[in-house]
Amino acid sequence: DRKLLEALFPTYVVISCAEATSNNANLDGIKFGPYHDGKTYDEVMNKARTKGFSELIKRRFVIGSFCLMRENQDVLFLRAQKVRRMIVDKVNGIFKDYDAIFLPASPTPAPKLGEASDRLSDEYLIADNHMVIGNFGGFPSITIPLGFKNKLPFGGNLTAKPFNEAKLLQIASVIEDITGFYNLSVRTAKL
Repeated sequence: DRKLLEALFPTYVVISCAEATSNNANLDGIKFGPYHDGKTYDEVMNKARTKGFSELIKRRFVIGSFCLMRENQDVLFLRAQKVRRMIVDKVNGIFKDYDAIFLPASPTPAPKLGEASDRLSDEYLIADNHMVIGNFGGFPSITIPLGFKNKLPFGGNLTAKPFNEAKLLQIASVIEDITGFYNLSVRTAKL
């Protein structure tokens, strides 16, 4: 279902940012989190939350707070939870017939430094973000090296149904046996 595949990334962003915001709301610099001197409680909390987190984390908290605002909850957060349920149900349906899902770890081999790509294209959003499926339903997942193309590494991602880690690792081991790539690193790889 292409619509569900296209919904993976935005659904993940809404839910993960909202959960991060909620889970870290107690980091006030007094009871929890890094302490920074301040004259008032608000000043201590402000410093803990501005100095204690990177710009990326602060951006996620802003997105999460926006998604959790009363006027946005229905249209953003609750809708994302419904879409997550649809995705999990679809994946569970696949696991009725198959032990694992095997997909590329990324849409292309690793890009060269300075090489641009259209990271917002539909193909990219589907191909590169399918790995969030594991986060939606507690599906165990492993990414393994498969080889090189033009001296650049590429890999595959295996996802299995919950509590089926042993089968997942067996499948990954068989693939490693077939490809001959074990604990692959650039230093040990035969390019």
